[in-house]
Amino acid sequence: QQKQQVDRHHSSAPSYSSHKLSKKWIGPYEVLEALPNALKLKLLCNMRIHPVVNVSQVKPYLG
Repeated sequence: QQKQQVDRHHSSAPSYSSHKLSKKWIGPYEVLEALPNALKLKLLCNMRIHPVVNVSQVKPYLG
C-alpha cells in the first residue's frame, strides 16, 4: 500500500510507443556537482532516474 502511494507521486522518464521514435536524450538539466567519472544532475523530484550519471551518458547542451 505504501508503494502504491509513492508510485502515484513519481513518474518515470518519458516513454513512447515506438523505441525507434523515442528521444535519445532528455533534458537539459543543471549539473550540481562534477565527480571524477560522473556528474550529479538537478532532476525533477518526481523522476525515477538516479541523479548521479556517468560522464559517457551525458552530452553538453548547445542552446
